[in-house]
Amino acid sequence: MRAFFAVMSGMLFAVTLVSVTGLLAGAFHPAPPGMDPMDLAQVAAHIERMPPNAWLVTLAGWFAATLIGGVIASRVAPARPDYYAWIIAGIFFAWTMNNIIRFPHPPWVVGFAVLGIPMMGWLAARIAPKSPSP
Repeated sequence: MRAFFAVMSGMLFAVTLVSVTGLLAGAFHPAPPGMDPMDLAQVAAHIERMPPNAWLVTLAGWFAATLIGGVIASRVAPARPDYYAWIIAGIFFAWTMNNIIRFPHPPWVVGFAVLGIPMMGWLAARIAPKSPSP
């Protein structure tokens, strides 16, 4: 049961952090009036016009979510804390790749995501405690 809570707590924090940074990125690139967020074509067109500063905030959110979510999961983990940091990184990497496939992203964002998210997972695993929490 503790393994479940380790993954859920890491992902809850990661998703919350991505949501907050998404709102911040939205300050740099607000949705046009009347845009239907359920219309994937309108969402894709909006994302295609995102300026670089909004992409940088988005990337920072992805990286921070992977790192901090992994560290939180490792602190709650029942055994092998580094393993739980990698689980969070793997889930987050899969989610990000799905997002990249579904919506247009500049090539430089894709490159940074493909390299940066696993690097943050590695760092989270390195930061993880060497033994599980009591």
